[in-house]
Amino acid sequence: MLNKDSVENCCLEAEKLYFDGEANMLRIPVYAGTVHVSKNEGKPCIVLRESLNYGQALLLRSEPMVERAEAIIRRILPLQDTNPLHNTFGLWPYYEEIPIDQMTPPDWNWADFIGAGLLSILDRSEDILSEELVREMDVGIRNAAFSIFRRNVTADYTNIAIMGGGVTLAAGERLGESVLVTFGRNRLKAVEASVRRNGGFPEYNSPTYSMVALDEFERILQLVKDPEAREIAERLRVEVWEMIAAHFHPGTGQWAGPQSRAYHDWLHRDALIRLNWRLGKPLSTELRADEDKIRPMFPDLVEAIPCPEHLKERFFQLPQEPHSYKGTLRQEESGFSMEENNWFSEEACLGSANRSPFWIQTRGLLGYWKTLEDPAVCFRTRFLHDGRDFMSIQGLVAQENARALCAFNPLSNVGDFHVFFDTPEDGVFEATDLTLQFRLQGKGVICEQVSESCFILRAGGWRAAIHITESFFDGLAVQWNLVQETDVAIVEGVCYRGEKRSFDFKNLSSRIVTGVEILSKEESVSEANITLEENGNENIKAVWETEKSLSLDVPLKPQTWQYC
Repeated sequence: MLNKDSVENCCLEAEKLYFDGEANMLRIPVYAGTVHVSKNEGKPCIVLRESLNYGQALLLRSEPMVERAEAIIRRILPLQDTNPLHNTFGLWPYYEEIPIDQMTPPDWNWADFIGAGLLSILDRSEDILSEELVREMDVGIRNAAFSIFRRNVTADYTNIAIMGGGVTLAAGERLGESVLVTFGRNRLKAVEASVRRNGGFPEYNSPTYSMVALDEFERILQLVKDPEAREIAERLRVEVWEMIAAHFHPGTGQWAGPQSRAYHDWLHRDALIRLNWRLGKPLSTELRADEDKIRPMFPDLVEAIPCPEHLKERFFQLPQEPHSYKGTLRQEESGFSMEENNWFSEEACLGSANRSPFWIQTRGLLGYWKTLEDPAVCFRTRFLHDGRDFMSIQGLVAQENARALCAFNPLSNVGDFHVFFDTPEDGVFEATDLTLQFRLQGKGVICEQVSESCFILRAGGWRAAIHITESFFDGLAVQWNLVQETDVAIVEGVCYRGEKRSFDFKNLSSRIVTGVEILSKEESVSEANITLEENGNENIKAVWETEKSLSLDVPLKPQTWQYC
């Protein structure tokens, strides 16, 4: 089923806010939150993927705008690298003004994204496009498919493994390339094997990429004829829905944590529209939803398939109240594992991963609650290096219901802003500021200190109590402060703030241990102290004897991150 009203509305919105009539393309400000582009930040530039989506939407309107759509496609196709001797063969850039050789580095995923868009356009609209353009599109699709084939990402790169499998399958069937069909089918088999091995999708509980995965499974079921591939796609489509349903909090209308890859702190309007359409009725008329002001939305350009019937009710009501959910996020053969723990009440929720880095896209400890002023205030942790999210710190969490014991320590083998693109060979980072934050965002949020070792983040009748311990970082005592801003309240642990200096993340010592509890107005703040016990030369054991005892083995030296 295609949401024709949504297509019409998105076209109108794109034309009003982003359309450049002279270029016949969409023009949006260059996004600063990616490592792939380091120039023209904030400058409006011609964007390829969104323009292609707009072109597809034009063809799906009640009265298709074929001439404009063809002009868009003709402008995009020549920007692909068509030299098979280049390692960027088959790729497109993000923006016309920033070609592939000026990206830092290029994004190989754009072979998948643009290739998928071209295939969908031909599936729905080939009969109204010129024969010459169709032939040119087939060449671009073939280049993209063989780029995907040559790159051959692991099955654990969830959304791209799925998308690339679908693109190569559909391209292979369309172009008569049996090697691509076999590759795509094997890719989907590998993705399913990865899900079985890990106990779930390796890119776990991602609001952005779970919706991408859902779109791509639907695209495979729309475009691909191969019976085995279709069976795999349908099984995994249902499992995506099971993951989303397990983490949805009806009281706030939010996608609860923990989240491996997120671009927003609240459910994005795009995801909300897509969920509503597939559920058959709106989740709520009062949900708080993030909205990306600089990027146009084009939901449901593939045929949306309804949510499985047995899961629909979970989006509107908890199985019980309170409700808890535990699961495995990732299980490696080496023994490295990631576990999740979730607590839901009617008005509040808290979710955590037992270990996660502070990459900008990761939400290792995430909660929401409802107030009279705000449908959902957001509680989360961040660790900032000179004001930017810092990959080279990890959070360790032991959670039981609404309480969590947390520790934070350095990682020695990963990057600064990105997982690996900016990793220093010697492990040394320079900094003027290294700060841990517990943040509450939303209307009417306030912060206060209630004792020497306890801070409160409050909104409405709920609050987060932050219990601190004597902490240090590279020989420096951590300083705990309150920061009150408009719609943001912060408890911050300042590890360092001053003149630029070096920190050796292969050798420094640190100890930062805290406790967190989400409390209703009827509940009292725990009076139990967190105890720290010697547990070897480079480890301590942290214990918090609350309603249920929580404990953590806390390393004092930097650790290596095993999942990148």
